[in-house]
This record gives sequence, structure tokens and C-alpha cells, in this order.
Amino acid sequence: MINHSLNELYRTVGVTKQAVQQAKKRQQAFDLEIAQLVILADELREDHPGCGVEKMYYTLKSAGF
Repeated sequence: MINHSLNELYRTVGVTKQAVQQAKKRQQAFDLEIAQLVILADELREDHPGCGVEKMYYTLKSAGF
């Protein structure tokens, strides 16, 4: 087992704990947004099976994504 602390790792890599937490928070927000986008895209595809990618893009973009 490795006997090093996260503080040592952060120091070695050159980042702060705050930077790690902020990056984690940004990643979680991004992941949530992507999950919502996938749900909307699936619903759009179900309602309009012949809808092409370009039309889906503009439809989802006008919906705020």
C-alpha cells in the first residue's frame, strides 16, 4: 500500500486542494448537463425517429443546450 497523503500529491503536482475541489465541482456540473442533454436527445429521437442530426442539433440548441 502507498503511504502518501493527498497533500503530498497536490504539492508534487502543483495544485491546491481548492483547485481540485473546484475542478471536481465543474466536472459534476458538466456531467449533469450532459446527462440532461442525452435524455432530451433520446426523447426527441423517440418522438421524431426520422429527425437528422443537424435538425436535432438546432432543436436542442433552441431549447437551451
